[in-house]
Amino acid sequence: MKQYILKEHEDGSVTTIKDVQVELLKIVLEFDRICKKHNIDYALAYGSELGAVRHGGFIPWDDDIDLFMERDDYMRFINIVDEELDSKYYVECFEKDDRYNPLTPNMKIKRHHSYIKEKTLLTNRLGGNGLFIDVFLFEGISESKWKHHVAQAYSMLLMPLIIGLDLLHMDSRFITRRVYNHTKRYAKKHENSSVGSIGVNWTFDGFKYSPIKRSHIFPSKAVNFEGHMLQGSQHPEFVLTYLYGENYMTPPPEDNQIPHHIIDIKIEK
Repeated sequence: MKQYILKEHEDGSVTTIKDVQVELLKIVLEFDRICKKHNIDYALAYGSELGAVRHGGFIPWDDDIDLFMERDDYMRFINIVDEELDSKYYVECFEKDDRYNPLTPNMKIKRHHSYIKEKTLLTNRLGGNGLFIDVFLFEGISESKWKHHVAQAYSMLLMPLIIGLDLLHMDSRFITRRVYNHTKRYAKKHENSSVGSIGVNWTFDGFKYSPIKRSHIFPSKAVNFEGHMLQGSQHPEFVLTYLYGENYMTPPPEDNQIPHHIIDIKIEK
């Protein structure tokens, strides 16, 4: 199997994608343990679900884990995570600290005694740069593409202001609160919609309209992931076809089989 090296250290040792995946798996198993204990639903998302279906776990060159949660389950998780989460890990989200940037995934569960630097313009104002998994809220969206684009436009207009203030080391919370509240209001307005997606706080895909039938994801069902049973979409074949096309079971050309997110990393054993 090909070895994907992320960093060569001064002592001659290397950190590989496999090293990262071992630690990410530990985090997601802890997340899964808590969710199962409290009957909280979630589903593997994007490349993580593609990896589960196509590879039985991680895509060999993937350096992250993405998850979907619906808002009620997400809030239940937030309410119990502090007393349940293993001390090796910690949680960052806007609901716990309004310095958290709502333009990023809604929640990150991070590992202490690790460090990563990502390819991003966004500043982490909480100071925790540990290795993490991403949790995205999956919420109802308008069944009108144009109405959805209008909601996206508001977040997109505010995004450069947030980035600019962060780069100047100025407090941007008076703007990030607007993004957070706007996203929450939009989701509430469309809570009975038959289709959903990640929130309009996510601006990095541009004016993309990606409605997925809620019934294709939730309630979730068990799926094998690296020899463990995690939760995936109810109908992954529909979700993955929509996101990646009919040939989603065919890996991309070797030139495209590269890690995408991490540019620096340190994992303490």
